[in-house]
Amino acid sequence: MKKITIKRLTIQNWRAQNKTVYFSYNTEIRGYNKSGKSTVYNAFLWLLTGADDMDRNNYNLFDNTIEQTHETSKVATVEGIFDIDGSEYTFKRTAEIGWTRKKGSQLYERKGADTYKFYIDDIERGEKKKKKTIEDL
Repeated sequence: MKKITIKRLTIQNWRAQNKTVYFSYNTEIRGYNKSGKSTVYNAFLWLLTGADDMDRNNYNLFDNTIEQTHETSKVATVEGIFDIDGSEYTFKRTAEIGWTRKKGSQLYERKGADTYKFYIDDIERGEKKKKKTIEDL
């Protein structure tokens, strides 16, 4: 059986949160209500599966406290550094709001679909390749 440890989890613009958590041999995540415990957990789940703890795929990833526009929207990113049997790997998942502009118009409108990408060691992986690589690791 392989030994897998998480070393770091970095959250940027994900559900309006920006955090970096460094993990050691025995890391406890605790705090007051609304301090970010569930955010860290759900970011970790989304990084590995694309879903949250309620099995909702790509749910509520962007800052809903501000009106999203083409100019203000930011890429939501979760990145994890893992040690797998002594080798270090970086997994990263990104989400970007989809925008479209009608021909001849300067106004952007929200597309029906957003853009999601997954990377292992900075190499983008499609869903099949990602799943196979993670299974192999």
